[in-house]
Amino acid sequence: MTLSLPKKQYTVNKELLYSIEKLFRKEKIADHYMESIFAGINENEVKKVETAKVELIIRNLEGKEDLVLRNANHSKVFEIIGTNQRFKTTSLIIMALILGFQFQEVDDYIASNQLLTRVTQMEKILFTKNDTEVIFSLDNKAHQLLFEKTREKITLILDDVTKEFQLDSKEFQNVVTGYKNFIMEKQIVDVQFVSKGRNFVGYVHTEIRNEFIYTLDIIKKQLKEVIEKGLKEKQEGERIKTFIQTESAITYVNKAKKIIEKMPIPLEIIDTLIKLENSGGQLDVDLGMLKDREIKIINSIDQQTKDLEKSISEKNLIEKEILKIIGEINNFAEGLPITFKINGIKEQIKKFQDKWGRMYTFENLNDLYAGENGTIVPFKVTSEYFPSLTVDSISAYTDLSNTIFYVQNKLKVLSQKIREVEAVLLFNLDKLEDIDKKLKQQDLGILNLNQEMNDIKSYLQLVKQLSDHIKVEEISTVIEWVRKEGIIKKYDALVKCLERIDFKYENQSSEQLMEFLNSYERELNEIKQTHKKLFVFPKQVENLIKLPKILQDINATTNYLQIDFKGRELVNEITSASMENSVHEMVMDIFTEYMADRCGYYFEVKKNSVDVYKLKGYNFELQEFDIGLKKVSNSEGISGGTDSAMTVRSFASKVSSCKFGTMLLVDEWGDVGEALAMEVYKTFDDLETFGLGVFVKVDHNINNPKMVAVKDDVYV
Repeated sequence: MTLSLPKKQYTVNKELLYSIEKLFRKEKIADHYMESIFAGINENEVKKVETAKVELIIRNLEGKEDLVLRNANHSKVFEIIGTNQRFKTTSLIIMALILGFQFQEVDDYIASNQLLTRVTQMEKILFTKNDTEVIFSLDNKAHQLLFEKTREKITLILDDVTKEFQLDSKEFQNVVTGYKNFIMEKQIVDVQFVSKGRNFVGYVHTEIRNEFIYTLDIIKKQLKEVIEKGLKEKQEGERIKTFIQTESAITYVNKAKKIIEKMPIPLEIIDTLIKLENSGGQLDVDLGMLKDREIKIINSIDQQTKDLEKSISEKNLIEKEILKIIGEINNFAEGLPITFKINGIKEQIKKFQDKWGRMYTFENLNDLYAGENGTIVPFKVTSEYFPSLTVDSISAYTDLSNTIFYVQNKLKVLSQKIREVEAVLLFNLDKLEDIDKKLKQQDLGILNLNQEMNDIKSYLQLVKQLSDHIKVEEISTVIEWVRKEGIIKKYDALVKCLERIDFKYENQSSEQLMEFLNSYERELNEIKQTHKKLFVFPKQVENLIKLPKILQDINATTNYLQIDFKGRELVNEITSASMENSVHEMVMDIFTEYMADRCGYYFEVKKNSVDVYKLKGYNFELQEFDIGLKKVSNSEGISGGTDSAMTVRSFASKVSSCKFGTMLLVDEWGDVGEALAMEVYKTFDDLETFGLGVFVKVDHNINNPKMVAVKDDVYV
């Protein structure tokens, strides 16, 4: 069976989603329709991504020396430095393939056929049975990824999940596809591969356009379902089809009009009085006392909010202390496949003491446990928790023994460290549990106070609404009079008449209601006289008339976003349809602002400095930024290092919900000088989901490539 790759996943653009939602509210679309349309749209959770460390080891590749790229530091920026003959670009390609980057999707943006040929070669080596071995790891403290390729298989470990892929040349394509499916499913990292020829304006424009179209398509899908469902549900009850039904509707319209004409006070006052009476029996409550209570609640909320902030601050200090202790433990665990995290730390320590603690006291190295596939592993505990200790034959026994001694010593030291800090750690964890309970109680207290405040405000608002017609002190008397005169019964009868013609009364004035009833009566009489079988939509389904118009506007704007302005066929017609609707201007404003934010800055290199300017003024149709006398566009770029710098910043700014955020792999960074490079790195500071970047630089004095973490307070 041949597997197929999943479609590329896009992220819902929150700004666009919220703006469309505001448009619906402006059109006064009913809440239940709003909820049906927008509640079902899942927004990707986006969190700030911490600094990471990266490691890549390649052995037996094309007869060359082993390549070892590692750095112990966590950083946002790493530079691979060495001669231009030592696998630097190849290392980026291998990292990209390991992380599931789809090179075939960016063919149009990569000018180098040589690079694409190299991609094909490395993909074949990486996913078939051969002697090349690769170890790759990413660690940003919140998540850990380990990739290991041996001759027979690929092992991928993501946090607590392990996945193996058996290598078979005959099944090459299925192995690649299955691997990429798994990577995409786990949302590990959003890779951006940057090389010569990747025009950043055109690429980012396309990326944002696809993100917007994806968001609008989701809204359209939800909107279509709501319209279809609404029309189907209303079909039988709201279509006037026969003479008898028309006569019946006219009868109820006339009854409703007579009731309104005989009402001694305006309908909206009666409606408000009834709401006031049903608001909890507070009619006899002194208004002055209510206002005093309102002030007391405000003060109480203020004090409880301060207490809550104090508790949160206390919690942060405790968590900081716990993380410090865990960090010390992890320092002793360096080199072991063990990483302690704050979530579930008690269970992790118990697991270590129950399982690993036995291993460092184990002395009989001859007691070997037979593993699968003819391998041997030392001690069952080791096979369960340290699979990389497996060996292929007994001939490796000496190396295995040395490895075991090394691990035993490391575990012994680690165990001693845990015993030293365990009491303090558990004490702080207990404090953390107590403070969490306290926070829940404080949250509940504030929630209850806010609810009481809302009740009081609602009551006072009702009273204020009546105060234009009735003196406050007479409200109770008026309600009693309304009840005795039977006005409430007449009001209920009116509501029932309106319900029979599918009209929902929502505090409209007597004049507004009479205007609707007169208009509706004329429409019904016309149907009766002409014997037409027409569809008549009452006021209640007015939204079902507005919603298709909004859908039409969104469709027109989506078509506009999809235009290739290089070819002018149908451009004028599509442009006109889009520009004449209410959605177009809003979408274009968000697009141009987002485009400027993504591309970020223009860098002007001077003799002794680099000036940085914020980009603005983007033209959607020309795909062009106007920078004074210069143009930066899809067809007209900036030469040299400035173009590379702007490209890198643009690609780094992609918002990602992946575990390691957005990761840049930048080839040929050599045309960017040191000063310009540092200015670019500084702009990463405001990108919350930028995980890390790996940049290739040429230095002819360094024969063996090395990986350097750029040490800046912003990154490390």
